[in-house]
Amino acid sequence: MDHIFRLMPQVGLNVKDIRVKKGLMQKEVAAADLHPAYYNKMEKGEREPSVEALGKISKLFVITH
Repeated sequence: MDHIFRLMPQVGLNVKDIRVKKGLMQKEVAAADLHPAYYNKMEKGEREPSVEALGKISKLFVITH
């Protein structure tokens, strides 16, 4: 279980990296039906992103699996 908590910050950093590369601001991503404070904490690794939130973000970033 400890390994999951070590991955949490990395997910947020990866999301932030993609956002920056796409030239988007946090508030633009949060406008995709995510609370701005939730999104901010997710990028900083303080909140674990839900599957639903990652789905919304991936659609905005046009990421497929």
